[in-house]
Amino acid sequence: MSTRRSDIPPAEWATFFDDLTLRRRGHIVSIESSGSESGPPIRFHDVALDSVSLVLQESKEVIAIVIREHSLAHTTHIVDVPAHVIYEEAGEVAKTLHFESENGVTTIVSFSPTTVPETIQAQTLPQPDRHWG
Repeated sequence: MSTRRSDIPPAEWATFFDDLTLRRRGHIVSIESSGSESGPPIRFHDVALDSVSLVLQESKEVIAIVIREHSLAHTTHIVDVPAHVIYEEAGEVAKTLHFESENGVTTIVSFSPTTVPETIQAQTLPQPDRHWG
């Protein structure tokens, strides 16, 4: 099965991220970023993807990658000054999502072929209050 690489045009980012989030929410990913002028490289391994979206932050568009590290804890990684988005897949299987910023920072989201099992997801949801009486 050959890998297809697609350069996503900026005008299509919002729609692409919405579709990607619908299809890939809950998939296990690893994220690596080359860091920035203000911080060290970033690495997350084997975490559940919650969403990828184009958002407005301080009057500029950034890309927000939201992951679930622990049962109810969410972490957001921001791709500042995005310039290029490249998506790789083999057939219907997501492989990588590659972000390049104008400031030279690269972020790569690598998809695992598995998702968070529904039984584990159910364990992470808060339990309703029970009244015994």
